[in-house]
Amino acid sequence: MAPSGLKATLTTLSGGSVALSWDNPFDDSIGKYQYRIKTAGVGNAYSSWTDITGSNSNTTSAVITVTGSERRVVQLRADESDPATASTGPPAQPSGFTTPATKGTYRSTDSGYVEVKAAASLPKGEVIVNWSDPGDDSIIKYQYNYRPTGTSGVNNSQWIDIPNSGPTTTSHTFTMPTPKEYRVRVRAVNKVGAAAQVVHVQPSWPAPAAPTGLKASLSGNTVSLSWHNPFDGSIGKYQYRIKTAGAGNAYGSWTDIADSAITGSNGSTLSTTITVTGSERRVVQLRAVLPHDIAVSDPATASTGPPAQPSGFTTPATKGTYRSTNSGYVEVKAAASLPKGEVIVNWSDPGDDSIIKYQYNYRPTGTSGVNNSQWIDIPNSGPTTTSHTFTMPTPKEYRVRVRAVNKVGAAAQVVHVQPSWPAPAAPTGLKASLSGNTVSLNWDNPFNGLIEKYQYRIKTAGAGNAYSSWTDIADSAITGSNGPTLSTTIAVTGTGNRNVELRAFHRNQVGGSSTSATASTE
Repeated sequence: MAPSGLKATLTTLSGGSVALSWDNPFDDSIGKYQYRIKTAGVGNAYSSWTDITGSNSNTTSAVITVTGSERRVVQLRADESDPATASTGPPAQPSGFTTPATKGTYRSTDSGYVEVKAAASLPKGEVIVNWSDPGDDSIIKYQYNYRPTGTSGVNNSQWIDIPNSGPTTTSHTFTMPTPKEYRVRVRAVNKVGAAAQVVHVQPSWPAPAAPTGLKASLSGNTVSLSWHNPFDGSIGKYQYRIKTAGAGNAYGSWTDIADSAITGSNGSTLSTTITVTGSERRVVQLRAVLPHDIAVSDPATASTGPPAQPSGFTTPATKGTYRSTNSGYVEVKAAASLPKGEVIVNWSDPGDDSIIKYQYNYRPTGTSGVNNSQWIDIPNSGPTTTSHTFTMPTPKEYRVRVRAVNKVGAAAQVVHVQPSWPAPAAPTGLKASLSGNTVSLNWDNPFNGLIEKYQYRIKTAGAGNAYSSWTDIADSAITGSNGPTLSTTIAVTGTGNRNVELRAFHRNQVGGSSTSATASTE
């Protein structure tokens, strides 16, 4: 068995000595005792095992000559038993405190204290604190106690053992009950005494919820904010930042709202005023902050007025502006490669965090007496949305209103969009006959109510003869005022045979023309 009751005492008489004493084990099998000794401290090595001269089973004391008055750590063994360890004084204060994955030292007051901060990834209330190995085998355990910082009249908790701690312990995960900064005393304990060091720890804690019900109003040079009571006593303060609405404008720094703690001296502070210069619309963000900036909520955003109209509309891979009427409208046209009925519309980022969503409604152009559709939310839209793929039901041009929405209101802009659409099929059953100076055409009914018009071109049969320009067939829409137009006549000069081509168009020429059907009067 290892020797028991080992004690070590340092004296400085006659150049210094360490007096050892231990309990008698009453074990006649012990042949001798041995010791080894070192100066306490990291990096200091034990001497070799040394026989205690004349020791036997009844020996219970010894004196070791040393130089200097530094604290010593001594180990004693009986023959080759496990060693017992003793120190000539209490252990040194723990030192070299750090925290892994630290977010930085957050407070530099209280000279001599060490401040560590929890990694945000830790569970609620935890903070990991590491310290240096003191190289002291006399340490039996580590302990700690704590109280919130800034509470000098409050007693520390009782000393709490760090479970399974001993000489080689260099880390502990503290779990604190509230999201505060704590003054923690960590101490090493041996048989002689203890020595403590203070660290300030800030536990990990989930961020509070974002403020709700935030409203902002501008009157003269004052922006007034108000918000709902979160009934969360852990909130330490509120902060705001503000900017003039508009792309390219930057927020100011986060600013504390004076006496804004939910438990502040004025009670729940749920409003404030901000002095500004000018009458431009402002966007304000508000966030809740836990004590000592342990965590901050996501910001809530409010605006002193409705958002600006969306602007800067474009369409990617455009085929060009197809209509320039209606000053102030923006016309975009679908890329032919898009699926049927689609048109992609992009717009500029307004730089407005108050926007909750975008919406649109529509009606075919040229139908001023027709109601717009209901407002339709653009899915998953928000402040940074700058594009949407619209899907239209027919190959028409549509008058679309796109609007940004915030808690105050909305502002819409009109764009005219023309969806992608496959070209119609070529007319079928085309026949041509020549009688005198008239060429008569007729063709089959395609039963396609989306066709708006037909066009023809004609030439005299024979090599080297050129077709005329494409010519609209008057009132040729399949749904025209005269009903389906499936025939026409063309006045010609001379009696030579003619070749004729016919093609069909959807409304507004969406999708382009069909391929041509060809007929000859021969």
